[in-house]
Amino acid sequence: MIGVGIIGFGLMGRTHAQAYAIDLRAQLRAIADLNPTRFQRKDVQGNIAGLGAGEIDPATVRLHDSVAALLDDPAVQAVSICTPTATHVDLTIAALRSGKHVMVEKPLGLSSAASRLAVDEASRHPGLVAMPAMCMRFWPGWSWLREIIREEPYGPVQAASFLRMGARPGWSSFYTDPAQSGGAMLDLHIHDADFVRSCFGNPRTVESRPGDEDPTGTDHVVTRYRFDAMPHVEITAEGGWRRDAEAPFVMRFHVRFEQAEAVFDLSQTPVLRLRRGGDDEPVELPPGDGYRYEVRAFLDAIEQGTPVPQVSMHDGAEAVRLIECERESIRTGRPVNFAPASR
Repeated sequence: MIGVGIIGFGLMGRTHAQAYAIDLRAQLRAIADLNPTRFQRKDVQGNIAGLGAGEIDPATVRLHDSVAALLDDPAVQAVSICTPTATHVDLTIAALRSGKHVMVEKPLGLSSAASRLAVDEASRHPGLVAMPAMCMRFWPGWSWLREIIREEPYGPVQAASFLRMGARPGWSSFYTDPAQSGGAMLDLHIHDADFVRSCFGNPRTVESRPGDEDPTGTDHVVTRYRFDAMPHVEITAEGGWRRDAEAPFVMRFHVRFEQAEAVFDLSQTPVLRLRRGGDDEPVELPPGDGYRYEVRAFLDAIEQGTPVPQVSMHDGAEAVRLIECERESIRTGRPVNFAPASR
């Protein structure tokens, strides 16, 4: 049994608690949060129905009001870091130095330079598993897409578009300050920027413009990714927060292959359909969400003593750097080169 601690028990902390509760190899042993009222709250809601519904049993879970106390807890072998972005790097380093396996929520840091500090620290602890929680790499339908892109059963990709939009999160004032959250580009759109890179590799250039919801691009961005291996393939991602506080959350992709089209829409049932040869057929997916499967991968890696194959700390830092390039493209009005960073 792997003893787990969660640092930060807002929406994402509760979501991680839900995911660990599903896996019998893990037991939630401790939670640390500077706000003790969060331990009892049940009204936390996110973009997707059902997230944040995890509850705790005070009889079996120790509640700490400091991170140091949790990291000193001998019953905890692995931690999830679910705190505001500015704290991710320092907490990751502290947890690794305390001998804990680490899963840290995205984004890894507010900047790629800060994120590299966590990457470098993880490299000094080869016996510990460290991974950024890039949940879309594990999301049913999205992990399917990545394999289809790589294996090409329907031929190569001809075009791909990704869309992620919703109301600005209202469950924390953290999201109203771009200096803390990085805005929708770093907090929301990074999901698709990272997923594009996981499917197609490092882009040669990114070309970004502000979306209609925010003329600065911070909270609404549209990006075109160009790749040397497929210079004529149109790959775009749009993401942001709408000004309408009641706007529904939208999570979609539309990928056209040589011989088929794949369409994912979270608002539809079934969520994923494959169109080919005049037929429109549902694609059967495993139950649950990406949080469940990223936790499964984390626990697998701890048990096997190997890195998580789907994502690395380097990937987490590169996702942040990709967003920085998109910001630079908006600032200059020009495409920006994305030269791969050394590991």
